[in-house]
Amino acid sequence: MAFMPLLLGALVLAVPSSSAMADVYSPNGVLLSSAEWKEASTDGKKVTVRDALTNSASRMITSGVKGVNGYTLTVMSFWSDSPDGDELVIEVRQNGSVKATCEVSSTKTGTTYETTC
Repeated sequence: MAFMPLLLGALVLAVPSSSAMADVYSPNGVLLSSAEWKEASTDGKKVTVRDALTNSASRMITSGVKGVNGYTLTVMSFWSDSPDGDELVIEVRQNGSVKATCEVSSTKTGTTYETTC
């Protein structure tokens, strides 16, 4: 019987956590819904919010998506027109303080989406 708590503990540790993407909010302050994560750019490139943020050229943005280093993100606007393609406007916070406002473009350079902060 003494090994029962150990078995239960091992089972709990083996269950994968789904906290990835948990630090990205919509403009109204709630976590992004699955539909918002899938919202695609309207410029013909069909880039989703998930793709743009997880592959942003900004380390602050990718850290916010992963919920590391105290970063959180708020999508202030979804896919507005810009000269080089649609863009997301993202507010980046670290430990609650605003660090930057960034634009993540639907335009890709290499493996990352162009980002200006």
